[in-house]
Amino acid sequence: MTGSEPSATVGKSAARVIQRLPPSTRISQPPLVVRPGEFVEVGETSDEWPAFVFVTTEDGRRGWIPERILSPSGRMSTVLRTYDTTVLEPAVGESLEVLERDAEGGWLWCRNSRMREGWFPLSYVRFE
Repeated sequence: MTGSEPSATVGKSAARVIQRLPPSTRISQPPLVVRPGEFVEVGETSDEWPAFVFVTTEDGRRGWIPERILSPSGRMSTVLRTYDTTVLEPAVGESLEVLERDAEGGWLWCRNSRMREGWFPLSYVRFE
């Protein structure tokens, strides 16, 4: 579950991938799932995706999450909503079922034909 965020639009639609995920966005580490009440250390803001900050959890897990799901506490913040950083890496031309739109962050929570779910950039799809 991605967690419902104020800027998120929920509703199914179909989208076709028109651009491959850039190497800078591909994830080499396991996805991070944070839950309400978890404490995280807030690091840098993404140059490419400015709505996102790099965080480290108390047990050492790391990843990029939307800054708006954190309490405004400075370097150590509390997670306000569940968030899963899983990213899909579909092929150009692949069809995705869009389950959630995060217009502020610029990402879509999608399901591919193999029933895997994850985030994919909004600007890299064409809606059908």
